Amino acid sequence: MKVDCLIGALAVALAALALPGAASAASFDCARAASPIEKRICADAQLSRDDEALAASYARALAIAPLPFAVREEQRSWIGEVRDKAATNAELHAALVARATELAMQAAADTVAAQPVPLATIATRCTAPRSDSGACRVEGSGRFPAAHLVWQRRIYQDGDTRTASGVTVYAVEGANARPVVWRDEEYAWFDDPTLITTNAGQLLDLGGHLDGTGNYSVEAILAADGQAWRQLDMTGIQRGLEAHVPRGRAIWKGLYPDWRRMTVDSPLWKGTDGNCCPTGGTVHGTLKRAGQRIVVDRATYDPKPLAD
Repeated sequence: MKVDCLIGALAVALAALALPGAASAASFDCARAASPIEKRICADAQLSRDDEALAASYARALAIAPLPFAVREEQRSWIGEVRDKAATNAELHAALVARATELAMQAAADTVAAQPVPLATIATRCTAPRSDSGACRVEGSGRFPAAHLVWQRRIYQDGDTRTASGVTVYAVEGANARPVVWRDEEYAWFDDPTLITTNAGQLLDLGGHLDGTGNYSVEAILAADGQAWRQLDMTGIQRGLEAHVPRGRAIWKGLYPDWRRMTVDSPLWKGTDGNCCPTGGTVHGTLKRAGQRIVVDRATYDPKPLAD
């Protein structure tokens, strides 16, 4: 049933890309086009239609996504790493169409993932599993009774090889569980979700990191908004810390937040350091919530390395 729903939702999403509308105009104001790529899109009718279709696909994906800031960051990365590096109009056309299709598939999958499931199945059956990551099994589950929330943590395997991980938090509604946030990532490991009481209110922490030496974070933080949970934007934290990093030192491998204390630390690398061994000291910060964002309130540089 879920596969049929996904195929149906994807068909609707892809069909919408072909709908007529403002097909002769790009998704941005061509009168203000500044970059060479934007000017190429505005000068070519087909590319302009492609860009409009992509904008519509992106808006749908953003509207259904439980973690909208993650979608926005992915889009920014795609613009810089794919769209803006297209050497020819043919390459640009292919990139725009591929990204629109990818976002339509993401929106369709999220539509299925948002459907309620029987509460009794949370501990034993993967809910709305990815179709492209191998066999899925539940690795852990639990409950936050005071908040009427339950959670499921799952892994995907191709034979004995772990290919992806996922986590979902659900609101308990009688005999059913309604997903309020979910995330699946290739080559990732997720921690058990936690509810944390802070001076910024109660936060829901979806902690996790990617495989490999980088140990890059895929963590998401959410705050209650009435009956819903909304992702908080953490993208400004690193920029806030970098303003206090001395010249010749840099943050290479992300941040180490302590949400209960609303603090954050990061080791610093010099240009001659290896990936394993930062020798540039540490930057420490205190955090605060500003609406739907978490930002750096104060930060200091410490020449000592970050303690393990």
